[in-house]
Amino acid sequence: MLGRRDTRHDAPKARADLSYAYLTGLNLIQVNLAGVDLIGARLHGTILNGADLTGTGLLYADLSNAYLNYTNLTCAELFGADLRDADFRGANLTRTSLFAANLTGANFDHANMTDTDLTDANLNATTRTPEPSSSHNARLRC
Repeated sequence: MLGRRDTRHDAPKARADLSYAYLTGLNLIQVNLAGVDLIGARLHGTILNGADLTGTGLLYADLSNAYLNYTNLTCAELFGADLRDADFRGANLTRTSLFAANLTGANFDHANMTDTDLTDANLNATTRTPEPSSSHNARLRC
C-alpha cells in the first residue's frame, strides 16, 4: 500500500556539526549556516557577508579579520570567540552572546545589537563601541 509514513515519533533532527573545521579565507557569501555547530572552527579572514548564522554555535571560534557585513547572527553563541578586527557593519546581532569574546578592533557600524550579551567582552579599539545590554541571559530568550 502506498501512502505517507507517520513521522510524529521520529527522533528530532540533529544539528549539523562543523566543529573545529578549517574554513579560513573562504568566500561564503549568503550561505545558510543557521543552527550549525562551528565550535572552535577556524574562519580567519572568511567572507560571510549576508550569511544566515541564526542560532549558530561559534563558541571559541576564530573569526578574526572575518567579513560579516549584513550577516544575521540572531541568537548566535560566540562565547570566547576571537573576533579581532572582524567587520560586522550592518549585521544583526540581536540576542547574540558575545560573552568573553575578543572584539578588539571590530567594526560595528550600523549593526543591530539589541539585547546582545557583552559580559566580559574585550571592546578595545572597536568602531562604534556597542552599548552593553541590560540582560545577561540573551541566550535564554531565543
